[in-house]
Formats: sequence, structure tokens, C-alpha cells
Amino acid sequence: MDSGSKSPIRLALKIVSAQYRQAIGEAVTDADVAEIRNWAGEDGERMSALDAACLVIRRELTRDRSARIQ
Repeated sequence: MDSGSKSPIRLALKIVSAQYRQAIGEAVTDADVAEIRNWAGEDGERMSALDAACLVIRRELTRDRSARIQ
């Protein structure tokens, strides 16, 4: 699965969870970090990958269910 096909929440989980990475058999790449920072928005460039991933997860959890990215 390439990072272009991941939803923001799946990529965020990959970054924050060692168990998730082990289950899917993937390591976090530089491209993953750049992508999650992009999804975090303007301030994403200044955030750690972990902070950006947590922000994406919080946004997805509070988003209207019908608007969530699958």
C-alpha cells in the first residue's frame, strides 16, 4: 500500500502506534511524515510527525461522521 492511497487517519495511526506498524508490516517513511504534516495544515511543517498525526486523529474524530475520510 503506498502512502498516496492512505487516508489521513490510517497514516496518523501508522505514525503514532508501533502496534499498528507491526500489524501492517510497514515503517514510517519520510514521505509519510511529509504527508501527515501536509494534512495537519499550515502549522504542520513546524510540528513533529507525532504532533501532526495526533492533530489529524483529533480532527477526524470530531468531524461529522458523514464527512469522514474512509
